[in-house]
Amino acid sequence: MNVTSPIRPRLRALIATACLSWFSLTAATAGDHAPIVYDDLDAFAGAITAIDAGTAPEQAMADYLAASSPGAQIFVQRFGLTAESLAAKYARYPKFYRHVAGMRPALEAREPELRAALDQLQSNAPPGVRQVPLYFLVGNLTAGGNPGLVPTENGMRPAIGVAVEMMAMSAEVDMSEFPNGPVGLERSDIPYVAVHEMSHVFQMQLQGLDNYRSIYTDPARGSNLAFALREGCADFLTWRASGWSFAERRAYVQANEAALWAEFSQVMHRPQDSGSGWFGPRAASRPEWPMQVGYGVGMAICEDYYQSIDDKAVAIDRIHRAHLPEHFEAIAAPYAARMAAAQAQRSTASR
Repeated sequence: MNVTSPIRPRLRALIATACLSWFSLTAATAGDHAPIVYDDLDAFAGAITAIDAGTAPEQAMADYLAASSPGAQIFVQRFGLTAESLAAKYARYPKFYRHVAGMRPALEAREPELRAALDQLQSNAPPGVRQVPLYFLVGNLTAGGNPGLVPTENGMRPAIGVAVEMMAMSAEVDMSEFPNGPVGLERSDIPYVAVHEMSHVFQMQLQGLDNYRSIYTDPARGSNLAFALREGCADFLTWRASGWSFAERRAYVQANEAALWAEFSQVMHRPQDSGSGWFGPRAASRPEWPMQVGYGVGMAICEDYYQSIDDKAVAIDRIHRAHLPEHFEAIAAPYAARMAAAQAQRSTASR
């Protein structure tokens, strides 16, 4: 999840792991209720205190990263999180980063909701999935939630890192340092992002890592439809587990589904394009679209598919395991049929 892409595709999030068996990794994960870890937030608050006491910002950030959690190391390795980049962001947004340094109590207050949502996500999933540790950290406004493999005393194990500064754009924050508007999400979205990322972990566990990665590593499989359903189905699973969603995006898709489908259906079999407004930053040519409207289209497709299958357990299993083009085509078919029928009805009415 980068600064302009709140829940970005995970091409960089799954590098250098093809030789590892996902199933052997998850088998060693301790318990169904994996830890939620705030240590990095405490360390970052300490870095701000050190700066106030006279430590140079770059040194304070170096000390923060030196003591950081395995979850933070996902961001060090993949998203250029360095002492230099953190010090530069702090120099540009000092008020904002001081606010971020005090976010632990607000996150802890929502932990019961988050744990309930994670438990429901697991309960809704096919048998065999397990929660993995969740680390809250402070990054350099480059990426947000991301799953990855982290070193432990038992070897490499799966975990999720969530960089909270990407989701700290709340009403109570002094946003004067962002004259062009927020570059991320609101604090209230942090639990949503955590559950969304856990849904991806469950997808990985059920598909196997190589199958999950295939839409990112095989150009023949990395279509716009594959990306829309990988992310949109994770949004759907998160919504079913928690009732949380990006309400503005969901409402926009529902209100404009015919026009969106007319455009998306023309490009859905093309290679994934983050520059078109469907998945990456807003396209200058489509400023009315909400951020990553393709995820919203994917969620709507998954909702239709789920409603079209009598056996809901079968529907949920297929949504979790989808990784081949034929899987995505089958999930899209009910929505495509409904859109075609609605278009035919409009054409008839206009005659």
